[in-house]
Amino acid sequence: MNKESEQEDLNLRFEEIYEAANRMDPETMEFMSPAFAKLQKCANRYRIEEQLGQGALKKVFRTYDELSQRWVALARLREERGLRFFDPFIYEAWLISSLSHPNIIKVYDVGIDPEGRPFFTMDLKGETTLADVLRKSADMSLLERLEIMLKVCDAVAYAHSKGILHLDLKPENIQSDAFGEVLVCDWGLGKRLESDAESYDSLVPGEPDVASGTGKGSPGYMAPEQVLPDGDISQRTDVYALGCILHVMLCGKPPHTGSREEVLTATVESDISGLRSVNPDRSIPASLEAVVLKAISRNPDNRYSSVTDFRRDIENFISGYSTVAEHPGFLRELGLFIKRNRLPVSIIGVSLLVVSVLSGIFLDRLDRQQLATQEERDRADHLMSEVNLITSEYDDLFESQELSRKDLANQLAISARSLKNIAAVEQPIQTVQEVTRVAGMALELDPHNEIAYQQMYWAYCVSLNFSAISTDTRMAEQEFRISYTRLAEAFTDFKYGKSKRPSVEEMVSFINEAWLVTPRIKGFLDAVFSYHAAVVGYREGFDREFRAILAFCNGGNDNLAMEYDWEVASMSIRTRDPDIPLTIGVGNTGSRSLLRYLPVQSLKLESAGLFDFNGMDGLAIEVLDLSGCSNLVLEETLSLPNLSKLVVGKDQISREVLRQFVHSYAPFEIIEIEGM
Repeated sequence: MNKESEQEDLNLRFEEIYEAANRMDPETMEFMSPAFAKLQKCANRYRIEEQLGQGALKKVFRTYDELSQRWVALARLREERGLRFFDPFIYEAWLISSLSHPNIIKVYDVGIDPEGRPFFTMDLKGETTLADVLRKSADMSLLERLEIMLKVCDAVAYAHSKGILHLDLKPENIQSDAFGEVLVCDWGLGKRLESDAESYDSLVPGEPDVASGTGKGSPGYMAPEQVLPDGDISQRTDVYALGCILHVMLCGKPPHTGSREEVLTATVESDISGLRSVNPDRSIPASLEAVVLKAISRNPDNRYSSVTDFRRDIENFISGYSTVAEHPGFLRELGLFIKRNRLPVSIIGVSLLVVSVLSGIFLDRLDRQQLATQEERDRADHLMSEVNLITSEYDDLFESQELSRKDLANQLAISARSLKNIAAVEQPIQTVQEVTRVAGMALELDPHNEIAYQQMYWAYCVSLNFSAISTDTRMAEQEFRISYTRLAEAFTDFKYGKSKRPSVEEMVSFINEAWLVTPRIKGFLDAVFSYHAAVVGYREGFDREFRAILAFCNGGNDNLAMEYDWEVASMSIRTRDPDIPLTIGVGNTGSRSLLRYLPVQSLKLESAGLFDFNGMDGLAIEVLDLSGCSNLVLEETLSLPNLSKLVVGKDQISREVLRQFVHSYAPFEIIEIEGM
């Protein structure tokens, strides 16, 4: 029988089996496919076990889904809610279904029950809400509370990106369990912005049990515009509620308390002036107090413009940075900088810090007096007397130290330069941030400090934000000229940083252009690429970017051939010009190898030029083939901890020398072959 006949016979058998399966009686089907038979028998999909809770519109039950074989939460309209509530109920289910985020509850099914009323099913999670957690976990650290807050912000920010407001954010509507899961629930008052579809807010008038006056929401967390007639609802409305939740996390209660009428009246008429003075028994950081006060301002224009901005300030506090809300002065910024960078700051010197802090106290208080807002003017006389007192106390100090505002600015600028030199390549992202911040402080003290401008210029260039240089008129007025200024002028449209990076094509073009400017900026380009690699990691096309910088350091594209196999971490590099030394470091014998940007286990090098392979020190190479290098230099001890095989050419370099200078954690094999 030929192959075609065999295939026809096989097809016929499959058809017979299929037809027999379709003719099976229920007992046979249950024996052959019990799961399928169970689905066939399932007449009632949902088995309701117990009621979990109820709200103004619906009841929620713990329910077993027979089809999917899991427990779910099933929401049904309350019995007294009639036909006019059907659509709002369904809109809530549809709204949640349109959101897909790990911190937003999921809807599984929407349908009509046997009684002809709508229902929907959701995640069934624990019964613990954020309100329960805050009430029962008095020992929960501030960091743990803020981490929950960040997850809530992520969920709300995501919803806003989809044009959806929650409008009923409160601890009771946030599920939180002991394993770190946080879910924003109860989107019944949710509203779509700029949508032609009717929201349920336009269909159902306020009910006595869910609202007072003309608004809907939860007193204590409602923004003033939710209480007032014709209030302008926006993203800032949810920001207000998030600020109230943060207030509960810090103070144990929302900003306004009392009866419903008292809370709503206070929401519209009263501002919260402070948290720490009202709650002296609680340890509330001043910066977080400022964040709350900004978020719950009665005037929406004074709040954070987005949840993302609100979240960023909380994250700044956690990371040790100042918050936008606190309007930090020089002393505050300096103190936070010292805390974040104890080791680099200690290098600068204890004496400088002492003088800087003491003079900073004086300068900061002067600045606060000079820049007092309208609300602070009633305190001006007291503040002036305080400044005069400090002036007299520190006159002797300034005279003895001969320290002026310009002197302090200059020392801060030098500190920024020292920090750049210490950690620009090892910690590029943090270094750019800190150099920008410290140089900025120096320029606040002395707007003409050239060293500070140089450091700001460097930070802009390393992050490839040349647009900031071209638009900063102060920068253009500076007389200093750096070797890569022409590069900045050639890419004035580059407006990049940590949040946005150039495409692969743009990055390759930039590196190639750098070669045309001057080959003397290898150190700067190494910092640029270190920052870029730290931000993007290994993305598609990254090997092309790496090849470009490797060519930059080895005489250009015409002199270099490189192949890289990501799957096996194998690389081969070949240079053609015997007069150009092969380098895989920043300089000809650079101690920072460019190969740190890519995982390389097997490396083959070929070059007729000089090659000092001390530049590979510390790399995790397992197989190294140097047989194609005709002019090897090995003058210092080289550590290759994972090396298992070293290939060299006969008579290229003696085994004794290799054993003496090349060290590995385990014995490695030396193989001699015919070289070039």
